[in-house]
Amino acid sequence: MQTPLKFVSSHRATFHQLDPYGHLNTLFYLEYFLTHSLIGMREALDLDMRAIAELPFAFINRKVDLEFLLPVTADRLFHISSWISHYNDFTCRVECEMADDEGRLLSRCKFYTVCVDKETQKLTRWPKGFMLRFLEAVEREASGR
Repeated sequence: MQTPLKFVSSHRATFHQLDPYGHLNTLFYLEYFLTHSLIGMREALDLDMRAIAELPFAFINRKVDLEFLLPVTADRLFHISSWISHYNDFTCRVECEMADDEGRLLSRCKFYTVCVDKETQKLTRWPKGFMLRFLEAVEREASGR
């Protein structure tokens, strides 16, 4: 597989997202990882919500693995990076890492995503060339195009 595009976004936990111990509530880790992936598609691939809605297929996460390593506390800046680590005709695996400013790994997440035809609601192959967008963007960036 070619070098995948790596999306990066920065965030801060807010008061309403904290548990009684002052840590980011478990529920919000997944929300941040999902939000991050949409930010990445919008900023790196020009796939905003409108463009995603117009696609004839949908991205469906069939499985999510979430690992909690260190707590995230209020107002603490953290960064999420993600990339496609594997794909085939029907599925892809997106790996994500959440780290603080010092580079300490706070959490990891893996999404196992499939492609579903919106009309039939059935599993379908990724459209020819679509997954390459997540790779070609790296080549475009490197060449300055």
